[in-house]
Amino acid sequence: PCTLFLDDLQWADDASRKLLEVLLEDHALDFCLVGAIRTGEKTTFAPPPGVEMEQLTLPGLSVVDLQHLLRFVDNPQPLAMTVWRVTGGNPYFIRQCLESMILEGTLCQESPQWKYKPQALASSIQLGDVVDLLVSKIRLVKPVTQALLMLASALGHTIREDVLDALLTSTDLLSRFPSSFTEKRLLQVVLDDGLQDAQEHGLIQRTAEHGFRFTHDRVQQAAYSMIPKGSSGGKILGLMGQILSKMSEGLQHK
Repeated sequence: PCTLFLDDLQWADDASRKLLEVLLEDHALDFCLVGAIRTGEKTTFAPPPGVEMEQLTLPGLSVVDLQHLLRFVDNPQPLAMTVWRVTGGNPYFIRQCLESMILEGTLCQESPQWKYKPQALASSIQLGDVVDLLVSKIRLVKPVTQALLMLASALGHTIREDVLDALLTSTDLLSRFPSSFTEKRLLQVVLDDGLQDAQEHGLIQRTAEHGFRFTHDRVQQAAYSMIPKGSSGGKILGLMGQILSKMSEGLQHK
């Protein structure tokens, strides 16, 4: 049968749910829908009457699974236990956790095996929310990348490159960020540098529509949480709103 896989069905809008119902009700189609819903989330989508549905619960990786995954590391059990306690066995978060440890120097390759610093293990990975883990990772990338991710996070999950271009032309907006971000370099060099850095660290990926998207909604959430709180953050978001409003007006006049 024709098989369609849709992730994050808990965010499906009314039009999307209606389309799926129409497809599932058409018995002339040899059609199979596989949908994923995040644990703990709810969705109003339900298959039409008469449509067979099977529900599967996919657990995270166990500590034993992690030990096998980390078999290239010398004495992997303590590392596996710590990573599991932070990530709950979520494969995406496991990858982010290990990459953060490599960036911090807690996990490093000493041929032929990888080794970690036991004394730094507890302090390098805080046992808390996964968003905190991703914030820690974002803080390790270049300042220009951090600022770009914060701007992008306020725009949504998918970001158009021309919109980021427009935001970067506002000296008033850029003055709200560290001076390392507003250093005198060509605009396109600053943008390309930050976007390339974010891609290399697995935080965003390019789309086919001349834009980018966050690799996970939690990455967007983490970047958004880094926007300054209080009046400073309010001014940043307010200025972004004004710039986007002018862009919209310009498009309407064309």
